[in-house]
Amino acid sequence: MGAIGQGGQMLMKIRFLMVALVGLTAVPGGRAEDADQRARREAVAREKWSQAIAALRAEDEGLESNPEAILFLGSSSIRLWETMPQDMAPYAVIRRGYGGAKFADLAVFAEDLIRPHAYRAVVIFVGNDITGSESDAAVEDVVAWFREIAAVSAAVRPGAPIFLLGVTPTMKRWQAWPQIWGLNEALKGACETEASWHYVATSQAFLGADEKPREEYFRADHLHLSPLGYQVWAGIIKSHLQAVLGTPKP
Repeated sequence: MGAIGQGGQMLMKIRFLMVALVGLTAVPGGRAEDADQRARREAVAREKWSQAIAALRAEDEGLESNPEAILFLGSSSIRLWETMPQDMAPYAVIRRGYGGAKFADLAVFAEDLIRPHAYRAVVIFVGNDITGSESDAAVEDVVAWFREIAAVSAAVRPGAPIFLLGVTPTMKRWQAWPQIWGLNEALKGACETEASWHYVATSQAFLGADEKPREEYFRADHLHLSPLGYQVWAGIIKSHLQAVLGTPKP
């Protein structure tokens, strides 16, 4: 990175304020959700995503069990990563993503997406809970939903590491980046509470010298990763897998 200009200094100030805000408002373990709230969240998720989840479950039929595989869960950035087997080699992968996923509904479908599989570790990326809209989730709720998902994995494959990818900065949602960055900080803090949870920071790799998202790493929609962006992502993810898991068995 080159010298940080006026825009970069402003961004650093925003980041500082967001860290302070997260420290004041984030509740360890997330905010308690009453039975009615949970029922409404589950009903909305099942009405919207049941068909997408059924399609993913259909992919499980005939899938050869591989306890060395890495299970990828998340939103459209996972779903659209068609070159994942090549980009993540020599790690074997299972790709289970659906477009528009949020932690709010991924928590509902965690059993469906996790329990059928043998795997060595889980990688999670979800980028839609905070986008700059009025329907954005509270940071503490997102952390609580992540913990729900992690609990399912712990029940299915005790001790299997979980790698949580930070939400990528994009021009499409650049106006919400301070809030997204605050969410990333909260998720990072949550991962520091469990030895088997690993936060994977990616944002700096996707920002240029002007502290804005690098255009060549994204598709024309300025939201989803380009082939080059996926290569960068894969390199970061594999370095973390290597550090924790070592070289995969042949």
